[in-house]
Amino acid sequence: MRLTRAAFAAPGFAEVVATRFHTVRSPSAGPRTIQNRNALLWLYPGAIGVKTGFTTPAGFCLVAAAEREGERLIAVVLGEPGEPFSDAAVLLNYGFEAFEHRSLLEEGASMGTVDVEGRDVAVVAGGDAGGLVRVGSDVELTIVLDGVAYPPARGEQIGVVRVSAGGRRFGEVPLVVSGLPPPPPPGSGSWWERAFGAVADAAAAVLGGVLG
Repeated sequence: MRLTRAAFAAPGFAEVVATRFHTVRSPSAGPRTIQNRNALLWLYPGAIGVKTGFTTPAGFCLVAAAEREGERLIAVVLGEPGEPFSDAAVLLNYGFEAFEHRSLLEEGASMGTVDVEGRDVAVVAGGDAGGLVRVGSDVELTIVLDGVAYPPARGEQIGVVRVSAGGRRFGEVPLVVSGLPPPPPPGSGSWWERAFGAVADAAAAVLGGVLG
């Protein structure tokens, strides 16, 4: 499969393996038209290649590829005692039906709040994440914080969000600060804190009057 993916990146490869008929011309004889033996090019919707093969020890083999709605899949059948096309079609059907491209996390999505030195800090995803996942897979988001002191700046990255689905990790995106809790209003706190503050203010006023 890796070799086939790499080959599709080569100029002209996709055109060659998807060709159904090709006419070979000779300077000494008439033109000869040959037919591609990959029956999927006629029978399977979206088929684009790739290669048939047979040897007595290996049996019938096939590397098949198909593309639908921009999604390209590759199936490999080895050692088939009969025709390999049905098996390849089953594999391709499974791939197209059981998997889908999904957005797993969007930039700016709220990630709730995280605790930074005892204070709740609002955070959002700083990037997008997505990929080819099994249909119905649950998305798992794991927040990992860096060592950060309070208060962080709005827009500062203070960690990452690891994105997984169906038991497979699809990467990570920055965890970004979107808001800080407001400062406590004047007079807030316990009664003894307020009382202590009032006494301290009074003492400062008296001291100021004596010195003045």
